[in-house]
Amino acid sequence: MSSDHEVKSRDRDAEIRREQLEDAKIPFWKKRRYHVIVMIFFGLFNLINLRMNLSVTIVAMTQKVNETLSDGTTIEKQDFDWDSKTQGLILSSFFYGYIATQLLGGFLSAKFGGHLVFGIGLGVTSVLALLIPMAAKTHLGLFLAARILQGIFEGGTFPSIIAIWGEWAPIYERSFMANIAYTGNYLGIIGAMLLSGIVTVALGWEYVFYIFGALGCFCYICWIIIVKADPNTDPFITDAEKNYILSSLGDRTKDKNIKHPWKDILTSTAVWAVAIGNFTSMWGTLTLQTQLPTFLSDTLDYNLDVTGIIAAAPYMVIICLLFVSGFLADWFHVKGYLRTGQVRRYFNCFAFIMQMIFLLLITFTTSPVVIISSLCFAVGFGAFSWSGYAINALDLAPSHASVIKGVASTVGTLAGIISPIAAGNIVMDKSREQWRIVFYIAAGVYLAGAVFCWIFVRGNIQSWAKIDLDRLAAKKAESENERNTRNL
Repeated sequence: MSSDHEVKSRDRDAEIRREQLEDAKIPFWKKRRYHVIVMIFFGLFNLINLRMNLSVTIVAMTQKVNETLSDGTTIEKQDFDWDSKTQGLILSSFFYGYIATQLLGGFLSAKFGGHLVFGIGLGVTSVLALLIPMAAKTHLGLFLAARILQGIFEGGTFPSIIAIWGEWAPIYERSFMANIAYTGNYLGIIGAMLLSGIVTVALGWEYVFYIFGALGCFCYICWIIIVKADPNTDPFITDAEKNYILSSLGDRTKDKNIKHPWKDILTSTAVWAVAIGNFTSMWGTLTLQTQLPTFLSDTLDYNLDVTGIIAAAPYMVIICLLFVSGFLADWFHVKGYLRTGQVRRYFNCFAFIMQMIFLLLITFTTSPVVIISSLCFAVGFGAFSWSGYAINALDLAPSHASVIKGVASTVGTLAGIISPIAAGNIVMDKSREQWRIVFYIAAGVYLAGAVFCWIFVRGNIQSWAKIDLDRLAAKKAESENERNTRNL
């Protein structure tokens, strides 16, 4: 039986390889799946920027500065008198809305298409960004409402990406394609950290929202023009590329009305490994994303423009390592050195353990050079987890992947709600000792996540993913028939 299974598997791989050779003849700039990658890249750049820029601008919004009046009198001026608890509430408000639509976004992506959910999220979030300055100046409640609405519409975008990969990413290119596109996520963080500080100093904090809101609106227009639901509905794709993608994934056009096995999904330890991996990564990532400018200002006493530059540096490291991570994951997989589940497990755990180590190093030193270097590596090694939990849902149940991603993102978003509030309540006096507690907690979360993922991560289609098992069986039968026909 196992021998017959191996023969069928080799036949399927051979078919994919034949189509891959035809696809390789197409210039890369004409391949529509790469156009999709580029658009997700720029979409994520704008979305994460719109989420993150408040982490920088809030320093300027609450900073006390001396202003000299025309009569020579010097007064102390502050745009908003928010204490650390209020700032923690503001920074976490986005995630109140974000968590509400993670699962809904995955469900809608599976039913109507990830490209629609992503596009709507990008467009509405960008328009709301243009209204943020007015809302903040009008009333704190209106400001919080605007941020919550941004979270609601952006919440479905990450689960929708996994649905897009389900239609566009051949199985041997998943890690590489995903990591290239997710680079936009970290360039967006760099833009938020670096450009937001520069724009704030040069023009004022309001223009951060105006500029990036306008860029997001432009990106949305490009998105609706370029990105299509799948290869079958794209009028510009070549036959060779379409045949390669469909031979790898199978024709998924009949999957829009599938029923999701909710009980099996919610009780699957493999799904929970994706969710815990997401939570672990999000806790450390969001702790640093939302608190890093404030931490640098409190402990190293850097100015806002310098703080923005330094806070952006770790994300330059992770961009470089994303390319390494994606290449290595697919290389180990294609060469047969590691099975799919091993790739996901090893890359997850390696990332979490290394991040834990470098966060702990920050707590044991007062050297600015060591602190900044450790921050760079604490963020940078997170690139390897993107080849783990971030695309693991496609391995478990391709037809239910966006829903699984929605479940995982919902759990992960809890970190975005809890971590800023926790940091706001811990760091009351802006002391180094209080910041150490924040990093101890993050390191503990990384360790717990690594242990859980080591035990429960899986890389094969699960028994409850019946539609995917049926498709796999049908594909094997088709390959077997073709082989028998050739032998005749």
